[in-house]
Amino acid sequence: SSAASDVYKRQTYSWTPNTWITTPSTANPTVTPPTTTTYTVVGSILGNSVITNGDFSNGNSGFSTEYIYGPNSGGGPWGDLSDEGTYAIVTNPNLAHTNFANCDDHTTGFGNMLVVNGSATLNQEVWCQTIAIQENTTYQFSTWIPSVELGNPAELQFSINGTLLGSTFTAPSGTCIWEQFFQTWESGNNTSVEICIVNQNVSVGGNDFALDDISFSPILTAESSVTVYVSDISGAVSYTQ
Repeated sequence: SSAASDVYKRQTYSWTPNTWITTPSTANPTVTPPTTTTYTVVGSILGNSVITNGDFSNGNSGFSTEYIYGPNSGGGPWGDLSDEGTYAIVTNPNLAHTNFANCDDHTTGFGNMLVVNGSATLNQEVWCQTIAIQENTTYQFSTWIPSVELGNPAELQFSINGTLLGSTFTAPSGTCIWEQFFQTWESGNNTSVEICIVNQNVSVGGNDFALDDISFSPILTAESSVTVYVSDISGAVSYTQ
């Protein structure tokens, strides 16, 4: 997996050739070619996410999971998420498990998040959603995740139509530290897919985390060129003394 960088989080630019040019990753670089040169720029920006309720503002709806909804599980001595393999939609993890940290959500600081007492079942589906997509389009699959209890951080992976995507990513070791992870994916001739976040941690204990602001967004690109003409202005200058 890839920890989030500025790539695809905002509009980006890439100019070629990258010679005789300052900062080729900006919109308006300065160029000083010695001869006439055509420069081409490709701009990229994330489109709108096609996921429903990716920030969980609509509560426990719009997604499927192989985990058990904690408030319906009967709970236990530490709250609704006393048992492994349970989840809840709350504004604070501590409301679902008294040993979980007091964390704010990622979206607004006071909204909902999905909080999980992770199981040790390999590839168990934590969160899934079936979505409509465009053919022959590059998408970015992304989520934000913190640990909500110290020890044995969650190990998760994206999957699409049951096929694992990219590498496993690990939640931060400290609690309440929101970190973004993403992978890109080419849609090919697909117009509808099931996307999932699945468990890859098979150790008992720990593996307690939250998810928020899950997105699946097209990467939109455009290309343009400009030619810089360089003229030879050398010549003899005559003068009368």
